[in-house]
Amino acid sequence: MVITAAASYTKPMTLMTTYDDAAIERLIDRAADRVEKRMDKRFAVAEKRLDKKLADSAVTTQKSINEAIERTVGFYHEEMEHDIGLVLEATGFIKTRLDDMVTRDKFNDLFTEVKTIRRVVTDTNKDLRGHDRRITTLEKTIIHD
Repeated sequence: MVITAAASYTKPMTLMTTYDDAAIERLIDRAADRVEKRMDKRFAVAEKRLDKKLADSAVTTQKSINEAIERTVGFYHEEMEHDIGLVLEATGFIKTRLDDMVTRDKFNDLFTEVKTIRRVVTDTNKDLRGHDRRITTLEKTIIHD
């Protein structure tokens, strides 16, 4: 196949060139190579722009994440302070109650004192019964004599 084309696009066609199939293939290959190089350059520029936008986006996203983390940590910090305050208040109350309660040693001492008082009362009651019997006997003796 033979194609005829103009040598220049700006000048009026005066010279005609004839191309054979091999020449057309070379022209197409060169044109394809030039297009490929242009596209590679444009892709490289676009890739750089995209990388910059991604980097900017990553920085912005990281800042947003850091701010969210700070807010969350602040919230939980306040919650924990409140909870710790409640625990301290409760343990203070418990400590006060425990300080007011009788210790085991004091209880044992009190138990020993109660035992002693019981013995004394029991002995006193025995003495009273004995006195009561003696008085009754004396009364009978005095009244019947």
